[in-house]
Amino acid sequence: MKVLYKERGVASVIGTLFALLLAVTLLSLFMTQYVPTYMHSSEAQRDMNLLSQYSQIKTNIDLLISTGQLNYTIYSVLTLGASGIPFFGPSSPSSLRITSVSSGSPLLYINFTSQGIPVSILSGGMIDSYAYNAYYVQERIAYFDGFVIRENVNQNSSSIYVGTEFTIANVSGNYYITLTVYNIIGSNYYYVGTDSKNVGVSVLAIVKNTYSTGKNVYFNATGEFGNVILNWYYNQAYSFFSDPNVSLKNNSLMFSNVAQITLTDAYVYAQVST
Repeated sequence: MKVLYKERGVASVIGTLFALLLAVTLLSLFMTQYVPTYMHSSEAQRDMNLLSQYSQIKTNIDLLISTGQLNYTIYSVLTLGASGIPFFGPSSPSSLRITSVSSGSPLLYINFTSQGIPVSILSGGMIDSYAYNAYYVQERIAYFDGFVIRENVNQNSSSIYVGTEFTIANVSGNYYITLTVYNIIGSNYYYVGTDSKNVGVSVLAIVKNTYSTGKNVYFNATGEFGNVILNWYYNQAYSFFSDPNVSLKNNSLMFSNVAQITLTDAYVYAQVST
């Protein structure tokens, strides 16, 4: 009887050890397989949601400009956090930043001469979010000068997700450019978190002018998105014509033989509701 008692005790200990080993194995599989897969998908989905939400901000601004609606605020929700797994995979945050044109960067300059007078048009200010991803690639989503831009921070590369308002026409070898430029004004803002924020935009002023040029028009961009924006204008020109008399060199884009340029200059007030 004493031998049986000892054998039963040993069997109980071994059973407990096997149960603990199984639990540790399952937990390890959960942490190394399920959590990374779930969080990778969650962060990727959050970034896609931000792209869609920034596109909605652009749509709201363009709608206000096209209808001439001034001093009317439209709000859009930005979802900053990617859903996590309690105790195992915390929600990954992202930032929200509003940079006024008065801050100095990024900027787009459009320079030309009209009737012998030098003209310089400025566009600047930005709304952007940096996604602090732990499992998916770190990304940055930005609205600048009518563009929605997606940046892969890991690869230091950017692409245009949605373009701006721009057309070019050829009439007997002379080019006619129509363009909208945007200036973000208001107080600078910065926040990092996992909750959602309501971003309001309103157009305070719209100034539209048509200039006779007959010469060259230069686009110059500063800041981290300068190259991708100028390349977009360059490729758009070639999408209209096989030889649009446009050249791109050293962050400067030159349109030749431009007879006329029509510019709509919009001043957009951006704010975050409290």
